Amino acid sequence: GDASTAPSADAASPADSGDASDGGESAAEGGWDPNVNPAGVFPIVKERVTLSAFVVQPANVSDMKDNEATRALEELTGIDLEFIASPMDGYKEKRSILLTSGDYPDMFLLGEGRRFENEEVMMYGSKQKVFIPLNDLLEEYGDNIKKNIELTPEYLTDIITPDGNIYGLPTWEMAYHTIYSQKMWMNQAWLDNVGLSLPTTTDELYTVLKAFKEQDPNGNGIADEIPLTGAIKWINGQPQDFIMNAFIYNSYKHYMYVQDDGHLAYAPAQEQWREGLRYMKKLYDEGLLDSGAFTQTMEQVKQLGTNPDNVLLGAVTTLHPGHFVTISDEEKDARHKDYVAVPPLKGPDGTQYAMYNAGFIGAGFVITDNCEHPEAAFRLGDYLSGEEGSLLVTEGVEGQTWRKAEEGELNILGEPATYTRLEYTHVAGQTHNLNWGNEVFRNRGSELGGLRGKWTYSQDVSTFDGYETRLFQETLEKYDGLEPAEVFTSAYLPVEHTDDAFQMKVNIEDYVNQSRVRFITGDMDLDNDWDSYLQQLETLQLAQYIKIYDDAYQVKRTAA
Repeated sequence: GDASTAPSADAASPADSGDASDGGESAAEGGWDPNVNPAGVFPIVKERVTLSAFVVQPANVSDMKDNEATRALEELTGIDLEFIASPMDGYKEKRSILLTSGDYPDMFLLGEGRRFENEEVMMYGSKQKVFIPLNDLLEEYGDNIKKNIELTPEYLTDIITPDGNIYGLPTWEMAYHTIYSQKMWMNQAWLDNVGLSLPTTTDELYTVLKAFKEQDPNGNGIADEIPLTGAIKWINGQPQDFIMNAFIYNSYKHYMYVQDDGHLAYAPAQEQWREGLRYMKKLYDEGLLDSGAFTQTMEQVKQLGTNPDNVLLGAVTTLHPGHFVTISDEEKDARHKDYVAVPPLKGPDGTQYAMYNAGFIGAGFVITDNCEHPEAAFRLGDYLSGEEGSLLVTEGVEGQTWRKAEEGELNILGEPATYTRLEYTHVAGQTHNLNWGNEVFRNRGSELGGLRGKWTYSQDVSTFDGYETRLFQETLEKYDGLEPAEVFTSAYLPVEHTDDAFQMKVNIEDYVNQSRVRFITGDMDLDNDWDSYLQQLETLQLAQYIKIYDDAYQVKRTAA
């Protein structure tokens, strides 16, 4: 439902009439809680109940209980909420201590970055039976969730575990620009200064970086330019991740890709991977790929990017320029306007991929076996899975933090917007009690049809308020559609393989990541050491590792 017509308590009155009591009888035959109203009818319960929930509380939210969003939610649903709120620091430890103690809450409401991973869902669901199966509850009460499944069928295939159960629902927040998260940002002013265009191939990238190094694009008469850099321990921070997609499809998350026959293969074990490393070694040897990219943090890159005296950075690999320059409307921060996205490059044989990052992974919402009112808990989760519930908890109450958009206000697509954010206290980071922030279970979808895309944004992409519009447009124009026809994002492994596969993953990826730096820097030789590198991958059980994931993926493909 539209948030402006949030169902009031009155909307529930039909539940007391003859119509719904028929539903009640059939529900009773199925053993459903007679205190819980049918799907979509509010309040959720006829007589008030209390439910406890674990949440991660952002630093600028003063109180989850004494909170405008909580008050509105409790009034609407008839459910009183008790929170176990953890700060972001140490939330994982707090969560596992709770689960180990047995004294855990009725449910967990977790955001995208705080969710339970697939392996944890299997351990607490399939193995330990702490998380209860949601299949029957979804069938009976899944109002918004059924709409989500209809809209995006892979929602369902992504949440079914190997034993056929659904133990949790994914938080659904896919910023469109993060679906294609592996990007390179290049200084357009420098390109103009050396008389070159944005590169589209690996050969053109080489030519541009060489010009950046040799032709003094920042005009200070000193060879202080850094043609290309990145950072370690930073998602999408490594130049080799972006460049490798011109040789073979490279998902930094697991390095697996789908072959023409539908089975998984491992990119770092292929000949094309070696060719990609060979190209990057050439960049490194000629001083075009910064050696700092293998040792520095993104904070250090930002110090270079915001150097007050000279512009030093030609190109940086990261999700968006705000990581290495300051995005603001102040004249002193105007540098950010010069950085534009480089499209996925074409390699020597025409290979060209954009890394694709979608999919519903892990669980943000689970109900535990301690919960005495699972039907009520599920209906609450279902409400938060819809636009209206997500809007309430992440933004707040209409009129306090947002209003309906007016004529002439446009969204990220340049179409009429639905909602406009109001200037309210916590934009500058002050503490407030207006909403639950971004760390909770929700469904805001992507900018394409989801709640994320319904807000008013400036159409001037050079401004702070138009920054999201700029990221959206760069992605749409340069990356969209360049992903492989079939992409492996994740799969639930059978519980007996979960621990082994996790250990293999750690060992194999550590070795791959160390080796590729050693190959690029010349510490390992691409001709003489390649065979022993492949041999070591075998020793680390690469074949078994791929087979475990491939078997799980084939089950998922069949289900789809």
